[in-house]
Amino acid sequence: MIRIRLELGAHAREYAFHRPQIRIGRSPANDLAVPTHALSARHATLAFAEQGAVCCTPHPAAAPITLLRPEHPPLTAQNTPLRVLPGDTLLLGPEVRLTLLAAQDESPALPPALHVPVPDAPDLHEAPAEIAAALLPLALSLHRDPELGLLLQHIAPPLSLLLEQPPLRVQLLQLHEGTEPEHLLDRDEDGALRPALQPLDLAHNRWLDLIALVRQGGLTHVPRPGGDLLLLSPCRGCRAGGVALAIHLASTAEPSLHHPEQRLPHLQRLAQRLAFVAPLLAGVARQRRAEREHTQLRAENRYFRDRQRRHYLFKELVAESAAMRAVYARLSALVETPGPVLLTGDAGTGKELVARALHHLSPRKDGLLVAQGCEDADEDLLDLLLFGAAADPQSTRVGVFELADGGTLYLDDVEALPLRLQGRLLRVIKEGEIRRHGEDTARAVNVRVVASTRANLHLLAAQGLFRRDLLLAFQERELRIPGLHERPEDILPLLHIFLDLFAHRHGLPRPEIAASLPEALRVWPWPGNVRELQAAAEAALLKNTGQPLTAADLGIGG
Repeated sequence: MIRIRLELGAHAREYAFHRPQIRIGRSPANDLAVPTHALSARHATLAFAEQGAVCCTPHPAAAPITLLRPEHPPLTAQNTPLRVLPGDTLLLGPEVRLTLLAAQDESPALPPALHVPVPDAPDLHEAPAEIAAALLPLALSLHRDPELGLLLQHIAPPLSLLLEQPPLRVQLLQLHEGTEPEHLLDRDEDGALRPALQPLDLAHNRWLDLIALVRQGGLTHVPRPGGDLLLLSPCRGCRAGGVALAIHLASTAEPSLHHPEQRLPHLQRLAQRLAFVAPLLAGVARQRRAEREHTQLRAENRYFRDRQRRHYLFKELVAESAAMRAVYARLSALVETPGPVLLTGDAGTGKELVARALHHLSPRKDGLLVAQGCEDADEDLLDLLLFGAAADPQSTRVGVFELADGGTLYLDDVEALPLRLQGRLLRVIKEGEIRRHGEDTARAVNVRVVASTRANLHLLAAQGLFRRDLLLAFQERELRIPGLHERPEDILPLLHIFLDLFAHRHGLPRPEIAASLPEALRVWPWPGNVRELQAAAEAALLKNTGQPLTAADLGIGG
């Protein structure tokens, strides 16, 4: 058992893990998930080292970890394990402290086990005819679809031939670094295939020692009163993602396994025969590793999208003013509308923030939100960025429309889009198709376009600089974002948000607000809108000496 206390800012909580290793990080796939950007997705691992101590191993991509021990100087390590004793504290990141309260090995001793390596798998054609006939269909099936259940459904008959006796039970185990195996599936003597929900029954077994043998890649024999156990693994030193077969035998089925002078030669003969099965397990291990990485990435992706969604929805979209409450009401209606949306307003009003809220509130929230500016790129480059190119398989470039398939594409400064590309954009909106540069075949995409502009598109259309049919595509779904001078009730709440944000980012104390500042905020015209206020707040915070903030500190008034 490893018992720890986690302090995250002003909050503290104790945890007890009845396992020899725990993984820590901000990803929900960890044993201990800490929801803070101060930690890496996979930050560190705590593993039982000896009676009363654990070993902390930082992840290679993690920031340095500092060990605090009473009456000792701090010790900082990166990519280097730290020996942690009860009472020691680990500084994992800003405001993240982890204190070891207790560490006790609860694993009983390992019974005498015998391990032999499995030789490299010979060609299946070299196997005896009956074994080859039994393994070939299984090998072909796994080559086409290495599914776990298929392995166990068909592996018992070949194992009976290879072992020269029928196994009582066959289990498939997933190996993880320093922990007990995950039991995936069982196939018992009745031939039934079912999830393995119960731990492997190994009384008097210490898993870490046993799995250390299994990870060498080979055959391990564990004698047990209720039936011997053979563990077959092809992983050869793998630290994670490997699989092994647990083969249960009747205690009296093979007497040679119970005579010490005969056990090693007999186990070596079994290893030579079971070598035909090892490549099949290696294929399953590769699939399991890919599935695990895919699952972890999906969990992390969902976690960070949810965090981004919560951050962008109502963090800076302050709506104390009537003007912004009207924006909220219009935004709520547009969320349920599937067509394109046009956001208008002066520079710095927060159009991209509204676009993000529109995406994260919509049914497309699980897709990607991709942003692309139209102002600073020439026509040819913008064509490639938007629609991609495929001159040949080696030089294929995917455009942002394909990246945003199933989600939302935010086009900033859409008035700068050349007329030819405006026509291609209209085709995407109307037909749901794009054509990469250099390709004749159209590709279907499902993208919601949210465009923004600070120009008068109706005036540009009258001058022939913007397509009327494209402007009509946005009809009925136009939303104007008011300037900051039109929403004076929101200025002070926004200032508080920015001060909190930058104080946390720079590790500085948050200054107070002078009594005269709110009125100065209301009367200032704010030509740069929210962006100007944000920049002024950060600059004032960085040069603040502990005095309350005044209008002069923000560079306004006078």
